[in-house]
Amino acid sequence: MRRLSCVPILVAAACLGACEERIDIELRYPDDSLYKRHALLGRALEGAGEVRYPDGVVESRGVWRDGLREGQWTMRHPDGGLRARGAFRAGLRDGPWEEWREDGSLVERGRWVGGMRDGVFEIGSPGGDERASAVWDHGSLLRFEPRP
Repeated sequence: MRRLSCVPILVAAACLGACEERIDIELRYPDDSLYKRHALLGRALEGAGEVRYPDGVVESRGVWRDGLREGQWTMRHPDGGLRARGAFRAGLRDGPWEEWREDGSLVERGRWVGGMRDGVFEIGSPGGDERASAVWDHGSLLRFEPRP
C-alpha cells in the first residue's frame, strides 16, 4: 500500500462581503508524484480536480461544485485508455454515459437521469463479440434483449 502525503497550498482570495478562503490541496505519493489535486472553498471541493495513477496517468478529471461532481467527467484505465465519460448534475450521473473495459470493448452506453438509468442501454461483452440491449425506466429494468 502506498503512503500519501498532503501538501496544502494556500491561495489568497480577494474578498468582498462574506469571504471563504480557497485552499488548493495536492496529495502526493512518497516519490513526490501527484496523486490528487483539488480545491476547497470553505468545507467543499470546488473547481477543477483530477486524480492520477502512480505513473502520472490521469485516472479521472472533472469539476466539483459545492463538494459534488458537476458537468463533464472523464475516467481512464491505468494504461491511459478511456474507462468512462459522461456528465454529472449535483453529484449524480445525468445525461449520456459510455463505459469501456481495458481491452477497449464496450461495457455499456446509455442515458442517465438523476443518477438512474433511463431508456435504451447498449451492453457489450468482454472482447466485444456479443451485444445486448436493456430498456430502463427511471432505474427499473423493463426488458433485456440479447442480440446476435
